[in-house]
Amino acid sequence: MERQIEKVAGGKLQIIFVLTPQEAAKFEARAIKELGNTTTITGFRPGKAPADLVKARVGAETLQSEILYQASREFYTQVVKDNKLDVIGQPEISLVSSMPLSFKIIVAHLPEVNVGKWEKVKVKRNKVTVEPKEAEKVVNDLLESRAKEAAVTRVAAKGDLAEIDFEVAVDRIVIDGGKGKKYPVVLGKGQLIPGFEDNLVGLKAGEEKQFELTFPQDYRKDLAGKKAQVSAKLLQVFERTLPELNDEFAVSLGRFTSLEDLRTKLNQNLLDDHTEREEQRVEQEMFDALLKVASFSDIPEVLITSELDKMLHEFSHSIEERGLEWAQYLQTIRKKEDDLRQEFKPQAERRVKFALLTRAFAKDNKLEVDDSTIEKEIAHTLEHYGGDERAITQFNSDEYKDYLRSVLINKRVINWLKEKLVE
Repeated sequence: MERQIEKVAGGKLQIIFVLTPQEAAKFEARAIKELGNTTTITGFRPGKAPADLVKARVGAETLQSEILYQASREFYTQVVKDNKLDVIGQPEISLVSSMPLSFKIIVAHLPEVNVGKWEKVKVKRNKVTVEPKEAEKVVNDLLESRAKEAAVTRVAAKGDLAEIDFEVAVDRIVIDGGKGKKYPVVLGKGQLIPGFEDNLVGLKAGEEKQFELTFPQDYRKDLAGKKAQVSAKLLQVFERTLPELNDEFAVSLGRFTSLEDLRTKLNQNLLDDHTEREEQRVEQEMFDALLKVASFSDIPEVLITSELDKMLHEFSHSIEERGLEWAQYLQTIRKKEDDLRQEFKPQAERRVKFALLTRAFAKDNKLEVDDSTIEKEIAHTLEHYGGDERAITQFNSDEYKDYLRSVLINKRVINWLKEKLVE
């Protein structure tokens, strides 16, 4: 067998195989045997019919396809292994010639990555602090969440909880999501578009009001800057009384021993949150810079398509977790899945490049993860499942181990790069 490997457009490899007459005869015999086992021929048990009868029954095209399949299964696998080819996806097999038997395989392969002068990338880590007003806002939100509400007959004032029916229309047509029944809103909190809550102040239960508002410029694209006609009816007014901010209130939350303990832990939680956000920003800036100095050979479309599938699945899952049906959501935003795929494509390409770059750094700098580390991580995870057989099977599967290895290698690469590039 002779073979020739060359790169072709689209991030693919072309491998041409030329078989000797003896090899062609071997794979023909193997193909006839396989087809004979699965083809019904009157008067013969499966696999017992003569070769000529099998060939006549299946036809030349089916026989040729089976010969190519048998030959490619043996030679393609060996060539990939011997040449350490980073191929991905299913190969496409086609006949080149019958005499001598020659066929070609087209398959996508991982692109080559040149990391460039990555050592020159420098990223500055900002100092993380917590402003006093941030902690106070959290405390105030906690107080608000424990407010007591009592129905009153007076006019609505700022700070009250108002229960309303409303409709919001543009050009006299009610907008998507622009209708509500018994909708609760705390007046003055800015829950609704600017001006809406102000128009409710001074109304009594049972009173209605029509007024106009202008949507902010940073609102939904289809509504930004447009005038809206609003009809609102105040159903009921509740006066809200906040609890006193003291040790008793802090203890009532269940996780704190005093007001001082509450403030201390809130500050630490905010600091931890800000620190995590800063690390995410640092990593984002670092990889943005690394991608600018790196270069890639042709990226096969199968990688982009796979990433788009993953992103669309993640997004639809997040929508459904919010209690919305995916089809209904698409109808609301007036888009099809293909529209979202086009919007997501630049981000998908970036995510693919990020994965390829991470892989290159891991390979070049031997930032691998051994099997014992994988086993320890799985054992640690299973501690939380109390011997659940389904969990044990899932976390010990080869698929999950490959996923976990990828996650851990990514972490190693990111930490290694941050040590070298972040100031």
